[in-house]
Amino acid sequence: MDCGLRRLLGAAIVLTLIAAISACAEPQVVRGPAHLWHLTHRIDLPSGWRVDQRNVGPTESSTSISDRGGAGCLISSSVAKPPRALRPVHAAVVTVQGGDARYGDLAPDFGPYPRAVLWRGSRDHWFRVSCNLDRVGILRIAETVHPGTHTVRVPFRVTELPDGISLEQVIETSADGAGRVTAAFEMPASGHPLIMEVGTPTGRWYKRGAVQRRMLHGRTIEIRNATQTICLATRSEPVCISGPSYEPSKDWSPQARRVAFRTADVLIPVADPADESTWIDADRAFPE
Repeated sequence: MDCGLRRLLGAAIVLTLIAAISACAEPQVVRGPAHLWHLTHRIDLPSGWRVDQRNVGPTESSTSISDRGGAGCLISSSVAKPPRALRPVHAAVVTVQGGDARYGDLAPDFGPYPRAVLWRGSRDHWFRVSCNLDRVGILRIAETVHPGTHTVRVPFRVTELPDGISLEQVIETSADGAGRVTAAFEMPASGHPLIMEVGTPTGRWYKRGAVQRRMLHGRTIEIRNATQTICLATRSEPVCISGPSYEPSKDWSPQARRVAFRTADVLIPVADPADESTWIDADRAFPE
């Protein structure tokens, strides 16, 4: 797999795994029509820090931030209290924004950072900040986190979800000043679940290998087995469906191909993804 793609998927997988751990550790929260695909927190970024990624899942939203010195934090918010596996262990009582909070180490198998602080906000949301900083640094970051919203927008819409597929993550990534938004879909299956990403690809990795062109309901799609992509052309950059990294490199499995083609059938890109003013709020881009 191309290194650029591996890095992108790796960043998404970190956050996807956190959401998956939450789902496994506690009974799943059933999504209803009131679920909105936007962040439920805001961060007053300290000087020298930047946002690397924002992630919205069914029950939790999170923001990954870093500075030039290698420090990093993951800020998350949720209506429900995080499962026990994601709470600080042997926690000490500390003060965050004038209220009690719990600070301590995280279990080594959960999350990308070793220490975290957890508190309940004023809108009955739970907030968690985990970092590779010391206690003083983590508490300083926690003071910058507040209830709020950040609407995620995507350059496509999906008219319906294929049978058995659920939307698990909407991921907004920033790299070198450029932004990219992808949606991660999952179908439970024996062994590995089927995971797909839909978004505008970065770089040229998706053009590697032989291309097959075919018509799908009056639209031309490009299929590349070598990079596991099905792409729909637009005025600027294509919108592509990408297969999971653990599928065979030469071709998708038959199940994955069927779901990918079905997704291409219900995927409608905006006319020009380069024009972000035409993007669609994720709340309206996906079926409930």
